[in-house]
Amino acid sequence: MFTKSWQAAGVTLAAGVLVLGATPALATTTMNTVPVTVTTQTQYRLGEPIGVTFELHNPTGQDHSLLVWDTPMERWNGEVGRYVKVAQGNRELAYQGRVVRRAATPDARSYRTVHAGETVRETVDLSTAFAFTEPGTYTVTLDSQGLDAAAATFEVLPGGQPRLTTGAQVRQDDTKAALKAKFKHMSDSQERAVRKAIPKADDYVDRALDVLHDDPKSNRYQKWFGKWTEKRYDKVTSVFRRIDHDSDDITYDGDCREDALAYVRADDPDHIWLCPDYWDIPLTGVGSQAGTLVHEESHFDVNGGTKDYAYGTEDCKDLAKDDPNKAVANADSYAFFVETFD
Repeated sequence: MFTKSWQAAGVTLAAGVLVLGATPALATTTMNTVPVTVTTQTQYRLGEPIGVTFELHNPTGQDHSLLVWDTPMERWNGEVGRYVKVAQGNRELAYQGRVVRRAATPDARSYRTVHAGETVRETVDLSTAFAFTEPGTYTVTLDSQGLDAAAATFEVLPGGQPRLTTGAQVRQDDTKAALKAKFKHMSDSQERAVRKAIPKADDYVDRALDVLHDDPKSNRYQKWFGKWTEKRYDKVTSVFRRIDHDSDDITYDGDCREDALAYVRADDPDHIWLCPDYWDIPLTGVGSQAGTLVHEESHFDVNGGTKDYAYGTEDCKDLAKDDPNKAVANADSYAFFVETFD
């Protein structure tokens, strides 16, 4: 959808929408339709890449800026993000791709200009994040906030071996190394920074468990996770217990050029990718390197498989008030629970 928010400085920007101008500003929004199409081949052989092309058209007479977060226009070298759902009949395939922590506010790198009358196209490979293990008929559906749903159906034919997702391939490579903290694709100074952040993250988790034990219904708990119930409290405690000391056994990988702080693949609990913005944030405190490690570790399926329902302190506080069930499943809520110790 188009979102036009009129204000002298520009217009407001929300994930996955086109807006007038390139400067974010708060204002009232009105909505218009953006044509989005999803195109696939009719058939693929099992084990082949599953290429899908997304087309987004700007039918207006004005240039617009697209906030590309969580849309097909976010370029990840052909890797698909969490903006699609894939199903085989009634069975939805599990998403095994990147789960990202971002700064609360996008900057200029987060936008892409779509000129008047222009159609932009991006092609991604579904098999990078979804495991196609058997032949059959599949449907891919665009599920991105601010963009109209669009879908395509295709068939996967027998005759090949199932293709490893990108995360599975990385996980296979990781098993060849001994279990200890490892550092890849980063400078000596960056490695030193991560080595400082690891024990700080561990300390954060230890302090969180102490608070949860000593004062289960604390103001801190209610600020970030909302109204106390035993079930939600057990969920929060379980996530922190599972995270506890995970930082020691992870590969920290600087091979990321994305507009983000860090990302993981939820089914690979041994690997965290650290992105350019990570190196510019403080060691501890709100929006910190140590807190980002906690955020990312909470995403791992084995630790609780948190999602990204809200980013930033204010949105996370609102989530705790409005929807505690989502708050206890929100990665930034865990990060802010510990980052605000400092």
